[in-house]
Amino acid sequence: MGGGDEDWLAWAATSPGSTALHIVPTRLDLDGVRLYVDESATPLNPNGAVHGGIVAAICDQAISLAIMRRMPGGRAIVTGTLNLEYLRPALPRLEVTAWVDRVARSLVFARAEIRSAGALTTLATGTFVPVEIPLWAPDDVDRGVGG
Repeated sequence: MGGGDEDWLAWAATSPGSTALHIVPTRLDLDGVRLYVDESATPLNPNGAVHGGIVAAICDQAISLAIMRRMPGGRAIVTGTLNLEYLRPALPRLEVTAWVDRVARSLVFARAEIRSAGALTTLATGTFVPVEIPLWAPDDVDRGVGG
């Protein structure tokens, strides 16, 4: 996908992962992504925090957006590993920053952090695998291959 930062920002805001997780990107450029989440995709925990699985999904989406901005046309990424450190409850409004640490020949290394009211709540690191688009042919889906 071509286009400038504003085109990418519009794409990121309307991507299925972003809309499902109530992610609002505020910056998406070659240095990374910044976004916020005001509303959890699922009910909050009894302590008012976003569920850890949703926090992980937000990190995965944010990192993916940061990486996709740097991928050449016809390429996408899939998550290889995603490791999270939960430091304290993630209370909405979540402020997320994600960036690429290093692009190697067959892997991309990236990270994200989430803050709530200025306090660091979550650290995420991951490895991501660049792949060709489409990942599989439509006939493969019927046979249960690739998804």
